[in-house]
Amino acid sequence: MFDIFLIAGGGAVGAVLRVLLSTRLGGVFPYMGTFAVNVLGCLSIGACWAYAEQKGLPVEWRLFLVSGGLGAFTTFSTYGLDTFRLAQEGEQLKAVLYMLGTNIIGVGCVVLGVYVVNKLCGNI
Repeated sequence: MFDIFLIAGGGAVGAVLRVLLSTRLGGVFPYMGTFAVNVLGCLSIGACWAYAEQKGLPVEWRLFLVSGGLGAFTTFSTYGLDTFRLAQEGEQLKAVLYMLGTNIIGVGCVVLGVYVVNKLCGNI
């Protein structure tokens, strides 16, 4: 049960940080805030994973920082780590398929979701 509180606490911190960072960044690049959060999240999860592997980060800190904090900050970081680990384990084809599938199917599902709601609401 304590694990849930660790994840929830980290999630609260990560979600607040995501909103603060993404809404305060602007620029010429579209969605700069989202881009920055995703890149920073990937850097952070890579550093946390490497530190955990080398120094043995306690499971409570992994739950708080990685599952909760970075999970709420950006799920893109988990996607990045999963892809890296597949490639590191010699599963390059799976890593490429995972990348392509996640991006193509993910964006396709956004389009489908918009289409379905527009159709149901009579906007098509």
